[in-house]
Amino acid sequence: RELARGGGATLGVLLQAIWGLILARWSGRDDVVFGIVASGRSLATPGIERLVGMFANTLPVRVRLEQDDTLATLLARLQRQSDAGSAYDHVGLAAIQAASALPAGLLDHLLVLENFPAGDAAADTGFSVVAAHAAERTNYDFGILVHDDAELRITFQYDASRIDAALIARVAAHWRTLAAALLAAPG
Repeated sequence: RELARGGGATLGVLLQAIWGLILARWSGRDDVVFGIVASGRSLATPGIERLVGMFANTLPVRVRLEQDDTLATLLARLQRQSDAGSAYDHVGLAAIQAASALPAGLLDHLLVLENFPAGDAAADTGFSVVAAHAAERTNYDFGILVHDDAELRITFQYDASRIDAALIARVAAHWRTLAAALLAAPG
């Protein structure tokens, strides 16, 4: 969280940068796309803060790496991209894919940051959480689920009939290694 704040970015944008770097390295490309889940509550709808229910939407994130990128320049670019794109958080993925110049199947996996208020943090909302349990399901073979609790917890969800557990273990190891390196030397 401090690394994100220090770079002038949200935690979500920092996670996008980390995954974009790993995905670029693994794919051998400097331009990668993956999905995120947006809360959908950034709509300029009067009274949206008083509405109860799911407004979640899957959106594509494009990470383009440049030769002279530092973490600071990457975070700044991704944060500007996120800020500019928030006006479109309500647009459905099918409409985005139809308007994209990229081929069908724009996304094949998700990065999800779960940071909704719970426990004492929910007290400021005027709502009371009496029980919470979620069974995450997606239509994707692979997903990264980040829980923003007292400590960040990362879960790699995957279809074991299509993806080898050893591959997921290597992805998780790369995530830990990159995160540790960025924390040790953010520049």
